[in-house]
Amino acid sequence: MIACGLATHYALNARLPMLEERLGKLVTDDASIIEKALAQYCDFVYPDKRSIIWKIGAIDKCFCHDTIEEIIHAVESEAADSYNVW
Repeated sequence: MIACGLATHYALNARLPMLEERLGKLVTDDASIIEKALAQYCDFVYPDKRSIIWKIGAIDKCFCHDTIEEIIHAVESEAADSYNVW
């Protein structure tokens, strides 16, 4: 989920109840305080070299176009220019 941009933090299932309790007790909208609370219970994730996260710039560049034809052309060009296996 982090690699796809659908999540910003990762916590083990065992820590979720503690994280929920901690966040539930916060009475603030200060992002730095919320971030500190998240940091207490969240884990660092180091995506493997095959992870899509390493290609996110190319994906954004290709899919920013308005038409399917432009997107396909951009993907084909990126694949030809990058010499990377997709």
